Amino acid sequence: MTFSDNKKESLGDRMRRRSFTAPGMPSPVTTPEPSVDNIEALMALAGDLSEKPIQWLLMAAQHYEVTGRLQVGLAACPVNIQFGLGRPLHAQSPFCVGPEAILDLFIWKDGKVKFETGKHPDHVTVHESVEDLIARGEAYAESLAFIESHGINELSFLVRPPARPAPGEIEARLKKGQLIDVNLQMEFYSNIYGTRNIKDTAEKLSLVPSQWTSITANLLQLGILLTPDGKSVQTIFDAPTIERKPTAEFEALRLQPGSAPAPRQPEPLTNLWQTKATVHQSRPVQAEVTMTPASMAKVGISNHIVTLEAADHNKVLAMLSSPEDGIYTFEAVQFFLAKEFTRACRFKTMLTLVLFSIRSDDSKVAQAVSTLVTATVSRIKRDVDVFGHFGSRAYALLLPNVESNQACLLVDRINSELAEISSDLKNHSVTLHFGLASVPGDTSEINGLVKAAQVAMFHATSNQLLRTQAQHLRQ
Repeated sequence: MTFSDNKKESLGDRMRRRSFTAPGMPSPVTTPEPSVDNIEALMALAGDLSEKPIQWLLMAAQHYEVTGRLQVGLAACPVNIQFGLGRPLHAQSPFCVGPEAILDLFIWKDGKVKFETGKHPDHVTVHESVEDLIARGEAYAESLAFIESHGINELSFLVRPPARPAPGEIEARLKKGQLIDVNLQMEFYSNIYGTRNIKDTAEKLSLVPSQWTSITANLLQLGILLTPDGKSVQTIFDAPTIERKPTAEFEALRLQPGSAPAPRQPEPLTNLWQTKATVHQSRPVQAEVTMTPASMAKVGISNHIVTLEAADHNKVLAMLSSPEDGIYTFEAVQFFLAKEFTRACRFKTMLTLVLFSIRSDDSKVAQAVSTLVTATVSRIKRDVDVFGHFGSRAYALLLPNVESNQACLLVDRINSELAEISSDLKNHSVTLHFGLASVPGDTSEINGLVKAAQVAMFHATSNQLLRTQAQHLRQ
């Protein structure tokens, strides 16, 4: 049985059928025959992204003309897509609303999928067709894979080629790449000076991840920008502009023989879809890394220029990061704390240590909550701040050149943004408790700083407070 065998009667078909009723005659009352359309749709829209990527799910929802809500991920922080007659009309994740919430799923490697039928969309935030979403999503996934393969992330500093382009040359080259707004790409290009990283540029232009990722990859592939170490990774030269099409083929999910109804339409579905897109994991993966040390020359003068390798940076970052959430391990935090403390004392600057713990009465959502919190903190913090684990149950933030009162503003922002992006935190009685201590305001010793921050965190936890400053405990 194919999808078209079970396709529901459209509204137009029903209207045309009713138009043949003689004037004045009541429409005959008919009892709809039992159908497994809903059952088969529910089966098609359930499972895991590892088996049914988002391309497959979008096409299945469109074919069955479903109305309801598709939930992807954990219940504590899911991505919800609401459909009306098979078309995605509203999407929301803990971090964004609209098409970006759907596009983000193209880089997910796995995640539970569940569909609830009959739930009508609250409002419309998605206006693109399924085909357009698939084209954009696959371009996003390919772009992310490209920049990651060259060790580039949002904190990277791209550079321009040394040769100045001729007037109109950049615009002409952009027409050979991805179908992205030329003016937006030119504005992105004009903000690359070598002193502003990708994240800063994206924030200035209010670009969402799918936008700045695709623009970055496109400018690199066209040779308009170079990698942070000044290398060209150009892959597009004189290729003609080609309209991007979804690169997936959709294959119908069928019920077991014997449970399917007799076919109602003889025409087969000619365009079957089966996903070919590759999904990518965005967080660093801890792997066995072997690094060959450079040969140590005893004496002599170097006769060549040594360049920094972004790939080596990422290898070290993976070794210092936790594979579960991508933030620094406790050992790495201790190393950075010692360095930042020495720097603060040497140059007589400020340093604040922020420790916090997460409390939840529901142990089932603990992992999901910690993932949500760490992702939010990683997004809010500055690129010079250090964020990682502290012991086995707490987290640490090192804030250079920030005193305790200023750090309270960051704590308040973290708490308010978490409340905005996920109302489920309150439902599961999730609370955060912060302890803050700084040098030179609270202590002049590194052990004193660590102890003061912990005592402040314990005080906030025991008194059900959002934050406690060590300086207030001394008063």
